[in-house]
Amino acid sequence: MNGNNYVSEEKVDESVFVDNCTPLVISCDDGSEEILEHGVFEQQMEWADGTWYLMFREKTEEEIRADRMQSQIDYIAMVSDIDVEV
Repeated sequence: MNGNNYVSEEKVDESVFVDNCTPLVISCDDGSEEILEHGVFEQQMEWADGTWYLMFREKTEEEIRADRMQSQIDYIAMVSDIDVEV
């Protein structure tokens, strides 16, 4: 860990984080773990030394409420057989 970035020796396939960060358990080399209950993958960057920095954050309360509302809308649309795609 370096600040709020996690360092990897190799590039990580970012697709593993899509809809897969709740909860997000990050295991560190020192044996510690950090748990983000509602994690969000922000970015991955390669540094000049060849290491990869990955940044995660916790969702805001507003984002959690918006996700919950969208989930409820999707459910209502599904049981009503309504297409809500925009």
